[in-house]
Amino acid sequence: TKLKGLTVFSCSMNKLREVPHKLGLLLNLRVLNLEGNQLYRLPEGMGQLHLQELKVSHNRLEIIRSDLLVPNLQTSIQILQLSNNNLLQLPAIFDGCANLKQLLIDYNPMISPPPELLQEDLETILNYCRLRSGRVKEVMKMLDNYGFETDQERFTPRARDVIIGSSGYLTPIDLKNVDDQLDGFCNGKFYENASTADEIIDKIDALRHQRQYIFFNLLFQQLLGVLRDEAIKDEIIFPRKRFSTNVLPSTLLRPWGRNGEMVFCYAVTLEALLKDSPPNKYVRRHRPSIWSLTKARLPVSVFDYTPEMMKDAISEFVGPYGKVAEIEDDVSFDHDEYVHEISGRERKKNPCILPALVVTRVIYTGSEARRRQEEDENLWQCFIDKEADVDGWLLSTIGKKRQNQEVKVRKRAITEGLRLIEDEEKECQDTVLGCKEAVELVAARRGDFEAGKPFFDHRIDSVEDANNITEAAATALEEAEKALEEKSIIVAKFHSQLNMNRKQLMVWCERDIKMKYCHIAWDELLTQYRGESLAEGWRRPWDGIDGAKYDEWANLEEMYISGLARRPIKEQIIGDEDEEVDEFDWKGTDKMQNFDSEAYVRYLKEVRPNDLIDPWLEPPDESTMGEGEEGGEGDVDSDSEDGSEDETEDS
Repeated sequence: TKLKGLTVFSCSMNKLREVPHKLGLLLNLRVLNLEGNQLYRLPEGMGQLHLQELKVSHNRLEIIRSDLLVPNLQTSIQILQLSNNNLLQLPAIFDGCANLKQLLIDYNPMISPPPELLQEDLETILNYCRLRSGRVKEVMKMLDNYGFETDQERFTPRARDVIIGSSGYLTPIDLKNVDDQLDGFCNGKFYENASTADEIIDKIDALRHQRQYIFFNLLFQQLLGVLRDEAIKDEIIFPRKRFSTNVLPSTLLRPWGRNGEMVFCYAVTLEALLKDSPPNKYVRRHRPSIWSLTKARLPVSVFDYTPEMMKDAISEFVGPYGKVAEIEDDVSFDHDEYVHEISGRERKKNPCILPALVVTRVIYTGSEARRRQEEDENLWQCFIDKEADVDGWLLSTIGKKRQNQEVKVRKRAITEGLRLIEDEEKECQDTVLGCKEAVELVAARRGDFEAGKPFFDHRIDSVEDANNITEAAATALEEAEKALEEKSIIVAKFHSQLNMNRKQLMVWCERDIKMKYCHIAWDELLTQYRGESLAEGWRRPWDGIDGAKYDEWANLEEMYISGLARRPIKEQIIGDEDEEVDEFDWKGTDKMQNFDSEAYVRYLKEVRPNDLIDPWLEPPDESTMGEGEEGGEGDVDSDSEDGSEDETEDS
């Protein structure tokens, strides 16, 4: 109480390690000198004083409390000397210090502000502190918006272990890099850092999602490896597979492909996925769960592999085309294999509807989806260019001549084909009549047998013999009627073709020649893309079902390269030596199945779906109804075979 009126107090050079808290009771104190001691920190409550001068140079201060000036010092302080301490940063506590005239902070291992800035004027230093504080608050708010938990005290003077809560699947190295980025933005020479808070936080969030994608993708790839190995085990080597199709079918279809296309999926019951199975009626030996088999394949990680992690992957992982897996409550299985572990009692669900994990058999990578899209775009452009070339040729004099010749060739082929197929249809009709008579005869014989007439009348030994004879006659009739139906369909097709007018015939020829040369172009590009994939070690999951066609091609190609097999010579359609060679022709188009291209069919579905309809099934154009007579049967024989009349008409 005697010291309450004290206005100046000097306690320098006394090796003090701390200052008593009661110092805050000296409300009249205006000058306080604590220089040359061993103070590590200043006491709480100093902000209650109304000091004008505070001298604490030549101590061991490591940190300045953020509430040092609250509530009174910030308005009264004029001189603050903090030189020759162990301070790493100057906190942003000087806003509102309107009377502050001198701030000495030299000879500290200062990081923030950087040493070069300490030589500047007071306002520059304080402005730095304000900006730094604003930057810390800005990134903290943004990190919070992105779901990261942080600690403000860890941002300065160096950013270390800033993210204190869940960081997703960011690795320790990732988190150190995050600290370094935030440190460069908030501390030191941040004014030389060109990155914005948005850019830094976006990169951190993108890295988090990338790490999660990589981790979940790894999880799924190992899971698929287990499912694939268990589903395709050779039945000869493993006469009783560990996971039968009753718990692990592999032919479910789900619309999870590109543009909602159906793709093949595995389904595994949740019991088989998560629980080991002891030996029972359906399991010969102890059967590990699919999850335990998957964990055994996963690499060592800083993260624990848990079923909850798999559940997160199922709900959150999205491939290039969307969903790749889902836990469904009502998947249908052929048979319920569940057996109670203790009682040994079967559950016997019928129908067997169980909860299961459904997962697509192939998960595309981003690069695979891009390559597939690029291939399609290149093929589309190739088809457009090739069709344009064909169109140009068809408009030429030689093209018109060859198309007219092809029309006549096809009309002759239709006429001849119709004659032959009608003969075959007549034979089938005779066969059906014969089979009907045979059925009636067998029925009569059976009647005699059942009436107890002598064996000579029916020649049937027993009831079994009667049943066999009756069944054989009925089967023969069914097969004969089926053959007749097939021939009748072909006859109807030939009649439709014969009734086509000239324009329909021309369209037919045009479509076939385009399909032929687009197929040839597609085959060349496909071989090129496959060769590139083989050289780079890439997958092609879109090349056949789950990439089966590519795998087959790659296996053969490697055999050709190694000399284990001889590469087949492509059959070439060669005309007569004296025949004029055209840029395009219809050779081989009598067997259009040889030019079947899945890619070209998809192209037509998108750009000209009507081209997939056979022209003889399309209604004739009313504006060309009269052309049917010009292109009828009469001109097949009357016109010259080399198309000379057509040339005249064209000219």
